[in-house]
Amino acid sequence: MTSPKSFTKPAACATATSASEVTSGQQRLRFRALTPLELTKLALALQQQTLTEATEALRTLRVAPRREAAQTVLDRRATINQLRSTRRSRRQLEAQRTLAQRLLTYKASKVFPVAKSLFRHGAAGGGSFKLWFVDSSAEVGYKVDIDSNRDTYRGRFKGWSATEDHHRIRVPSDWAARVLAHGLADLDGMMTLDAHRLMSPEGIQLYAATWAAQSRGYMVTTERGFIAVSGGLSFHADTAERALSGIRRKVMAAGRPARERVSPLDIDIETFVQRYQRYDVTVDLDDARASGSCEYGIRSWCEAVGLDFNEGKAPLSAILEGFQARPQVEVRRAVLHAIRRQRATLRKSA
Repeated sequence: MTSPKSFTKPAACATATSASEVTSGQQRLRFRALTPLELTKLALALQQQTLTEATEALRTLRVAPRREAAQTVLDRRATINQLRSTRRSRRQLEAQRTLAQRLLTYKASKVFPVAKSLFRHGAAGGGSFKLWFVDSSAEVGYKVDIDSNRDTYRGRFKGWSATEDHHRIRVPSDWAARVLAHGLADLDGMMTLDAHRLMSPEGIQLYAATWAAQSRGYMVTTERGFIAVSGGLSFHADTAERALSGIRRKVMAAGRPARERVSPLDIDIETFVQRYQRYDVTVDLDDARASGSCEYGIRSWCEAVGLDFNEGKAPLSAILEGFQARPQVEVRRAVLHAIRRQRATLRKSA
């Protein structure tokens, strides 16, 4: 049999060993920094306010390998980095969209003023301007959609139809650099939508172009052809040969010496109207053609001021009234040519 002394001694040793292990475990918990996973487990256990679960949590923390806690931290960091990267990419994309929108707004601010200055707009029912930048010259164009609105009028006119004009413009994305920067946006009262420089004789710039011209009412027509420019003058034609010959005639007509001390082409609008309104002259299409105007320019101006192009002629008073509304130098030349023609006729008859 075993004596009591030999029985209690091992027990005492066992107790001392357990106390040493507890003391050693407490030191490890005290001086070792806990991982986020360990802190989470300990907080959940203490929240239950039970000593048994807290003890079990501490035992689990001492036994659980550190590798699992480290992997959890790495996974959490990877998730946070991914979220930060996603947010950074989203902010960059939003900044790019904002920049693109600002650039689009800037380009539109160059196109709309030209269109509004040349073409009728603002019908009784309202209207709008929309712009598209296209990549192909075949897509370039100008169209006006006419609609009606029955909510415009009030009172006894309630329910009446009011006209709306919606302008749809399609130009190249580099319209400002290709057209506006070279002074081609407004030529002879027409809006140049696209222009490609071609080989041409010295002193003349020739372009394969697309332009828009005023038509009846709020309508606008799109034409494709060639524009020749020289000395601040321009000529529109359906072929390059006609554009070149037309601009030469126009330049020669503009170079005719005037008897007046100040050229009639340079005086102000009111002085021009007052000086020539006394003549009883009919101005016809041949006067405009002979003075250098192109067919597209003549038709566009007639439509803009409300004259019937198909009539082929109009009294000088009507021409001067239209000139005050849309003063183009081509109209001055046509008026002067008609007056010179009348003087020549009178001299022959005398």
